[in-house]
Amino acid sequence: MAIRQSGTIIACAGALILLIMATPAYAQSAVISQLRGKVEIKLPGKTWTVPTENQEIPASTMVSTGINASARLQIGGSSMVLQPLTRLSLEEIRVQVGQESTRINLNTGRVSAQVRSTAGREVSFEVRSPVATASVRGTDFDFDGARLQVSQGSVVVINRSSQQVIVGAGGRTTAGNKDAPKTVAAALQENTQASPTTLPPPQPCLLLRLPPLSWQPKPAVPARPP
Repeated sequence: MAIRQSGTIIACAGALILLIMATPAYAQSAVISQLRGKVEIKLPGKTWTVPTENQEIPASTMVSTGINASARLQIGGSSMVLQPLTRLSLEEIRVQVGQESTRINLNTGRVSAQVRSTAGREVSFEVRSPVATASVRGTDFDFDGARLQVSQGSVVVINRSSQQVIVGAGGRTTAGNKDAPKTVAAALQENTQASPTTLPPPQPCLLLRLPPLSWQPKPAVPARPP
């Protein structure tokens, strides 16, 4: 009997340890809070359909907007507007203890996002494109996959070559496949510094040794009598 009690205590203690060590994590849905024009969604394993306002969509959902169309998504405390002719995929929407993680794959088009924290959680909001990745924490920005404009906060932009730059409020940048992304101020400063060097360096004067000229004055022509 004592052995059974001891085994029960050990089993319970082991379960308690597992519960403490486990980090609760669960998927969170985005909500389509506003629709304008032709908008379509593709739920995981489904075909393209027309959504409705206040509809919840899970991770791995694709969203597409047509000409003159837009859609606003609410993701936790953050919101994002898909501008016309935009297609993206909600790769990950996850909430853990003290942290919200959102990862979006922007295939084409442009998004405007307002990233905010809820319930004191740390927010990780990442937008990826074939050219660059914008990783933000608590900011407002516009991003079309290559060009970024920040209204508030700061954004880390990383291109496919893992080169990165931090863009602050009021800043803009353009990222390419190979060239490191630069802020507008840095690009202007770089161009200003480079402009004098675009001219060829001054060359020394060319010295020619010419033979002396055999010059003689012409004889004066006598004046004609009046």
